[in-house]
Amino acid sequence: MNRKLKIIVAILIVATIGFIWINSLRSRTESSAQSRAILTEISDVLDKIGIEIEKDNDLWLRKLAHYIEYGILGAELYLFFSLSGIRSPHLYTDTAFVGLLVAVLDEALQIISKRGSSVLDVLLDFSGVLMASVVMRLI
Repeated sequence: MNRKLKIIVAILIVATIGFIWINSLRSRTESSAQSRAILTEISDVLDKIGIEIEKDNDLWLRKLAHYIEYGILGAELYLFFSLSGIRSPHLYTDTAFVGLLVAVLDEALQIISKRGSSVLDVLLDFSGVLMASVVMRLI
């Protein structure tokens, strides 16, 4: 069972990294259009319950997406390393290192797609990985 679960988690990790990197390869125009479409959907739902949000600024949504997707990756990495028998402190350092490596490569891909890179995004991504590690430990 442990081996099967480990394989499933490994597949989820690859899928999550693929999702992150595919989105990083989108052009600035494509990425912006995707964010605006999601923001429109979110604002329509929130408008129905009486909450208004600024529809012209999707920066917060982009940053939240970074944090969430790397939080998911961090939880998956933590679980994978835990299932592999790795214990503290290596469980945390291995999770953090792989998460940071993915984040740095993510920003490199954004340079290739002519969107530019951001150290702030790497730090935000890394904080998502770290927070997930803490949450997974508490669970």
